[in-house]
Amino acid sequence: MIPVSKPYFDNKEEEYLQDAIKSGYLTWHGKYVNLFAEKFAQYIGVDCAIACNTGTSAIHLCLLALGITTGDEVITTNLTFASTVFAISYCRATPVLVDIGDDWNIDVSKIEEKITKKTRAIIVVHLYGHPCNMPAIMQIARKHNLYVVEDCAEAIGAKSGDKLTTKRVGSIGDISAFSFFGNKVITTGEGGMVVTDNEELASKVDFYTNQAQVARYYHTDVGYNYRMTNLQAAVGLAQLEKIELILDRRRLLRDRYNSNLSGLGLKLMPSEFNDINWLYSLEVYRRDELIDRLNKLSIESRPFFRPIDSLPMYKTDLKFLKSLEASENGINLPTYCDLSFDEIDLICTIIKKHVRLYG
Repeated sequence: MIPVSKPYFDNKEEEYLQDAIKSGYLTWHGKYVNLFAEKFAQYIGVDCAIACNTGTSAIHLCLLALGITTGDEVITTNLTFASTVFAISYCRATPVLVDIGDDWNIDVSKIEEKITKKTRAIIVVHLYGHPCNMPAIMQIARKHNLYVVEDCAEAIGAKSGDKLTTKRVGSIGDISAFSFFGNKVITTGEGGMVVTDNEELASKVDFYTNQAQVARYYHTDVGYNYRMTNLQAAVGLAQLEKIELILDRRRLLRDRYNSNLSGLGLKLMPSEFNDINWLYSLEVYRRDELIDRLNKLSIESRPFFRPIDSLPMYKTDLKFLKSLEASENGINLPTYCDLSFDEIDLICTIIKKHVRLYG
């Protein structure tokens, strides 16, 4: 089986993990939690980072810190993993969905028409490693006095802006969330991170992450056990130390896919200077048949996310045609450091046959 994703480990993960085990500090008290957060903040280019247990809780913490609550509206994309919208529901706020543009991200031109007196924030999702148009989104947000939350789960290392003024995603909005799930660019198995330049917001995130305790066993609000363990952080630090190597290899894989699949009339993974390659993504006609064809040859793939408005709890009468089209046609192909060019060529040969059959 060629899996769709696989982590890239070397001896460092085992070395740091063994050290964490020997220290006796297995939970959030150990040294690696703060060390990982500090190094991650430096990498992203922000002042503050708080490690947590999942990417989902990271988004929830962002909204908690911003005070999002009942009666508030939060604008976000209709094409994303459901946890982005779940976090809005956790706060008893109302998600307001926007269709995607040609880059699979939120259609910036449709954001302002969704803003009401109840709107408090915009959650942008850098889908599949392709960054949103953050300068334009920040301009809209500042015009309407809205917070911007970046969901960077699939885009660690990506940048937004032009070639002269780029910033890493996660350092542009008011507060941002990352995921270190097992299939992400770097992983802690499960895990997340909240980053921000705002020390007040960072303090609130830390407060809610640690059961809302202001002193031992004294809680001044309903808090959450969203803490990252020392074991997770040890693995995360080892992963972070080689992130550029991982990203460089993934760019080479993307370029190999693109060179194989260009000229077939397919909508391919963007390959701009500021993208990263989380999973190589494209749209193809009769996608599900291609997935079956690949699976029979022991090649794993996965479809695009379902549109949020297709889920029973978020049904709406509105039409999100681009989200629907991308969801029905989109496929993610194997992408991981140990994937060989020969394996990519094999995958692309199968895709070419599929295209010849179905156009």
